[in-house]
Amino acid sequence: MTGNPNYINEYKITPPGPPNDGLLFVDHQSKNRSGHNGHSLNEYKKDHVLAFYLNASADEISGYGHHPHGWTEYRRSVDGGKSWGEAAVLDYSKEVFDDPQYFSAYIMETVLAPDNNIIAIGCRFLKNYPEFDKAFYMISADGGESWSEARDFCPPDPVYGRPESCFVDNGEIFVLWTDGAKWGEKSPHRLYVSQDNGKSFSRRSDLTLDIECWYGTMRLLDNGNIIAYGYRNKDEHNLQYVISDDKGNSWSEPATTYMAKKIRNPQLSDKLGRLYFMHGRSGHHGDDSHNLVLYSSEDGLSWDDGIFLYKGPGKYAYSANAVIGEGHPENKTRLLIQSSIPYDGKRRVNVHHWWVEVC
Repeated sequence: MTGNPNYINEYKITPPGPPNDGLLFVDHQSKNRSGHNGHSLNEYKKDHVLAFYLNASADEISGYGHHPHGWTEYRRSVDGGKSWGEAAVLDYSKEVFDDPQYFSAYIMETVLAPDNNIIAIGCRFLKNYPEFDKAFYMISADGGESWSEARDFCPPDPVYGRPESCFVDNGEIFVLWTDGAKWGEKSPHRLYVSQDNGKSFSRRSDLTLDIECWYGTMRLLDNGNIIAYGYRNKDEHNLQYVISDDKGNSWSEPATTYMAKKIRNPQLSDKLGRLYFMHGRSGHHGDDSHNLVLYSSEDGLSWDDGIFLYKGPGKYAYSANAVIGEGHPENKTRLLIQSSIPYDGKRRVNVHHWWVEVC
């Protein structure tokens, strides 16, 4: 199935004229730092946004900075993303980084619980990176000014690997997880759910995505079904997905959808107007790989031909998104995308922003 190229006429991007470098959000280059992964955005009340990212070494592991050897920081906007405050260090993440038995601990996903507390979900790497320790999460009741102690994600069963996506529906918090004790190993995708505002999580199901799938993204569709996508390194044009029509208790057989410019580490947005958006790295292999690509879709199943938000020298892009103005219909046409972008033509990165507005 080929895409529909017409959706690009239904939205505009700031800064205009992609591909471009976007809006510089975190300048790692001036400090000889990096920070590929650990991106998460959360609007916790009207126009109040937290943007999480990783502050990592630019030199660790073969001198190219593509790793999580660092800690989580975040910045706050109180005007819907027009301006941002100074960086704040997530103390727990820094404490783990300073512990000699660990390599890193960073936040992968944040979600606003039904009681309006912010839940930040992360993973810890042991010193013998890339092996994982048990996953953790933290809760903030004051908009990220302070955080609870870190809790094991789903005791008594230990959870390893990394959270890929989360959303709230009908009082429940849904979290998609790629399970596994070592990054990059073949491992299942699992769904965890909280029914008590994040006080506890339990495993609801194992997804039917191929065991060869990794990375992942998940959202609620208009019809109430959940769709979850998984990436396969061997087939970057055909993104695999499964659907649940019973709140994640069971899943369909896998199907695929065609992504014209490929996609790796896909990130699916909530619906804006009549469009869903998906962005990520434009594959890992072949022509035009390693750029930041954006797709749009009416149904969240079939996607247009996509456009490059960023296309330039260097390798790797990891990204996240959030609807800004959620719960306020007059503002619910704005999507904020955050991504790592190389600054040295290799793998060291800054963090950049793009805005997508449905016309």
